[in-house]
Amino acid sequence: HQSIEDNTVTIRYRDSMEQERVSIDKLNEIIKDKTDMKTLLKLL
Repeated sequence: HQSIEDNTVTIRYRDSMEQERVSIDKLNEIIKDKTDMKTLLKLL
């Protein structure tokens, strides 16, 4: 269990199935950025 050893988690993007290993400390920031309404509207 790598998360316990290095305090990281894997984010899997549903649509692309890409995976990204990120620090737990940065997880909240990344989720906010990816789910922010302004960011989502720019993709339209």
